[in-house]
Amino acid sequence: MGLTPAATVGGVVIEQSAVQDLLDAQRRYYESLDDPAAAERLTAFLGQSDGTFALPEASKSLESLINAEIARQYLADHKRPLTKADLDAARSEIESQLSSQQIALDSVDKALLDFTVESSAAANVLREMMAKQVAAAVDDAEREAQIQALFEELAPQRPLCLNIIVSESEADAQAARARVEGGEDFAAVAAEVSADPNTAAVGGYAGCAQPEQATQAFGGDYTNAKVGDLSGPFNQNDVWVTIEIGSTTGPTLDQMRPELERQVTALDDQKVTTRLAEVVMKADVTVDPRFGIWDPETGTIWAGGGDGWRGAAVWRSTDRGATFEKFTDGLAYPEAHDKIKAVWSLAYAHGRLLAGAEPAGLFESRDDGETWSHVQGLTDHPSRPEWVPGGGGLILHHIVPHPEDPD
Repeated sequence: MGLTPAATVGGVVIEQSAVQDLLDAQRRYYESLDDPAAAERLTAFLGQSDGTFALPEASKSLESLINAEIARQYLADHKRPLTKADLDAARSEIESQLSSQQIALDSVDKALLDFTVESSAAANVLREMMAKQVAAAVDDAEREAQIQALFEELAPQRPLCLNIIVSESEADAQAARARVEGGEDFAAVAAEVSADPNTAAVGGYAGCAQPEQATQAFGGDYTNAKVGDLSGPFNQNDVWVTIEIGSTTGPTLDQMRPELERQVTALDDQKVTTRLAEVVMKADVTVDPRFGIWDPETGTIWAGGGDGWRGAAVWRSTDRGATFEKFTDGLAYPEAHDKIKAVWSLAYAHGRLLAGAEPAGLFESRDDGETWSHVQGLTDHPSRPEWVPGGGGLILHHIVPHPEDPD
């Protein structure tokens, strides 16, 4: 009889061997790097015994395989196969990331690279599809209404608007100010001579803020400033800044439009992220509890493990496997019993997280795994002395909660 699947996604089996292969590929990658940080990462990556891996790493790899399969199935259902251009774009992006770390693409383990390229391409295409759906749901009139609403909310919070001329020397700054005092338009002078191309392109407009914020930035008192007032030049980070008060009633819509459009785009990005989460939440996913518990609605992963040297623990990730926290509080038998070696199984039911231990015993947590208490009924059962260990020892390797009765 073969090993049970690590997970199934929409009826597609993810074998334990696939998780093992991905872990092996990651191990080979870390081993190939001549870097103390990589060596330290490898130490945390590996398990205590040869050929084994830390349980959070196994859970993280399974999470990657699950998400890749969810994306693959979604694209297939929507008749959007990955193209060579998709894969090339993902490969180029990965190559750029590795290059910034001075790692050559051809030095990366092929199996790991192939999986990363394909899963990244699928994730990128899925995000593009979600972005198009979000964009299609908002017409130009609605987007303009969003911009107007943001403007009306933010503009009153920034009454003082400043125009600036940036000069590379004090003499140049004094000359620019003299031109303005002589009657030339500040915006025209800024466009001609300012050393800052960004503000020069918009007539010196540098933005709007509260008077006290301007004071913090440039010194001086702007509480009673009037439109057209000049100040400076001030020395700021080896350049000289001449300031004109452009407005005391806040920016115009046109002045704020670039910022407002960025904020509306950020809101769209949040909607895209929400739609991506909904794709994951709707996926039909089951996970072998020996790899932990996977909650698609929150992105939380719980994994149990441990060994005879470091003791038992439960790890929790709230960012879909990017990082894990380790919890041990309460994972112990009374002194009269054997020491817990490891957590072998997890289950979530009726608002409680349950953990099965070695030697066989049951623990529960009511705060998402941060603290634990011993459920004594199993350990103190009268028949326990007659229990016969299996080949792996006396282990609670599966937990099947009652569907209705929490006790």
